[in-house]
Amino acid sequence: MRTYEKTHPWIKFLLDLRELEHSTWLLLGEAVSKTEHIAGVPLDPDAAKTLHAVYLAKGVLATTAIEGNTLTEDEVRDHLEGRLKLPPSRQYLGQEIDNIVEACNRIGQEIIRDGSGPISVQDILEYNKLVLRELPLQEDVMPGELRRHSIVVGRYRGAPAEDCEFLLNKFCEWLNSLEFPKGLEQSYSILAAIAAHLYLVWIHPFGDGNGRTARLIEFRFLLQAGFPTPAAHLLSNFYNLNSSLWRRQWPHGSADRVSLSAAGRFSDTCGPPPEQLLQPDSNRVLPSIGHSQQIRRSDVGVHRLCGSGLGGPASGSTPSDPEATVGYNLAKLRLRTFRQGIAHAPSTTQTRS
Repeated sequence: MRTYEKTHPWIKFLLDLRELEHSTWLLLGEAVSKTEHIAGVPLDPDAAKTLHAVYLAKGVLATTAIEGNTLTEDEVRDHLEGRLKLPPSRQYLGQEIDNIVEACNRIGQEIIRDGSGPISVQDILEYNKLVLRELPLQEDVMPGELRRHSIVVGRYRGAPAEDCEFLLNKFCEWLNSLEFPKGLEQSYSILAAIAAHLYLVWIHPFGDGNGRTARLIEFRFLLQAGFPTPAAHLLSNFYNLNSSLWRRQWPHGSADRVSLSAAGRFSDTCGPPPEQLLQPDSNRVLPSIGHSQQIRRSDVGVHRLCGSGLGGPASGSTPSDPEATVGYNLAKLRLRTFRQGIAHAPSTTQTRS
C-alpha cells in the first residue's frame, strides 16, 4: 500500500455520477445550449478580436487574482496592449499575467495544430513551468518540477511527496481513459474538466502554482470539447468572484466519489441513466480524448477559437451584464459541486503555507 492510500484515501480517480440530481443534468444541457448560442453568433473580425481580448483579460486576471494578483481588469487590458507601466515593485504582477496568457495561447495553438490529444505528465509539468516563469519564488520551489517536501495550504495537506509522480501518472491515465457517450461529449467534458481541476489540487504536486496549473488543465479540456473561449475562461472568473467559498471548500473530499454538478439545462431525452459511472475499467465509460471522434469535435472548437464564433449573450439568459450572461450558468459549476454532500477530508496541522 502506498502512503497516499492511508493519508488521502479519497484520491481514487473515480467520478461517480450515480447521485447527481436530475436537475444537474438539466443544468448541464442548459450550459451546453448557452455556449452553442454564444459560439454561433456571427461577428466581423474586429468584433471577434475585441471580444477575445475582453474574455482573455477576464480569464487570466481571475486565475491570478485568486492567488493574490491585485491588478484590475482595465490594467490587465492595458498591460496586454502594451500601455501599462508598472513600477519595479509591481512588475511581477504583469509577469503573472504574461505567463498565463502564454500558456493559454500555447494550449490554443496546440489544439489548432494537433486537435484533441491525450494529456501527459510532461504537459502538466510544462504548464507549471510556464505559470511560475520568472516569478519570485521560495528557494525550494522549482518551476515544472515535482515538490520533494510536504506542503500544507490552509488546513489541507497535499499528497505525500513520494507519491506525487505516481499519482500524476495515474491522473493522466484516468483522464485519457474517459470516454464520452455519443452526442453528450460536451456535457461530460464539463464534468471531466472540473474533476481534473479538483484532483490536481488534491494531489498538490508542485511547490507553487498548483491552482493555476489545474485551471489551465480545465481550460484545455473545455477548449478541446469545442467550448468557445469566453465560456472556457469564465470558470476561472467565477472561482475568483467566489474565492472565499472556494478556499473553504476545495480541501473537502470524498473517499468514494466526486459529486459534481453543472450549469445549464439538459433535456429529459438526453439525460444519461443515474447509474452511469465514469471510471477507467467501467463498461460504460466516457470516448478517449484523442479518438477520431474527439478530433472532429475539436475542429469545431478550433473554428470557435479562431474568432469566427466568439459571441455575445444567448437569448433568454437571465443576467443583463455581458460577463454574467456569457457562460453564466456554466460558471456555477464549482459552487454546486461542494453543495452535494461531499465529506470533509481529514484536517491537518499547518506547517507550511
